[in-house]
Amino acid sequence: MDSNLRSSLGTSAERWESDRNGLIAVSTTPDGLMSTALAIPAWTLRLLGPRVETTDHGTGESTVVLVSGDTQVRGMTVPRRGDEVSRAAAQVIADATA
Repeated sequence: MDSNLRSSLGTSAERWESDRNGLIAVSTTPDGLMSTALAIPAWTLRLLGPRVETTDHGTGESTVVLVSGDTQVRGMTVPRRGDEVSRAAAQVIADATA
């Protein structure tokens, strides 16, 4: 990934970051002692034909899921309204596949 990320979405515990090279999804445990990451190169992401699906919980939190076909690739819950999350997630994916 470039040191200058183009887009990001999420919280310190869960986030998606992207640039022209692809997407990185990171999850960190609440104690901060362990993190896991999923890196998807841009060319692979294009082949997946990704889309985002968003559920607004009506509580100020929304869940966004990266989907390919019928498969959920990665999801996260963030403290924002569904429409905001959907737009931001779509931009992160667009930047990773530009």
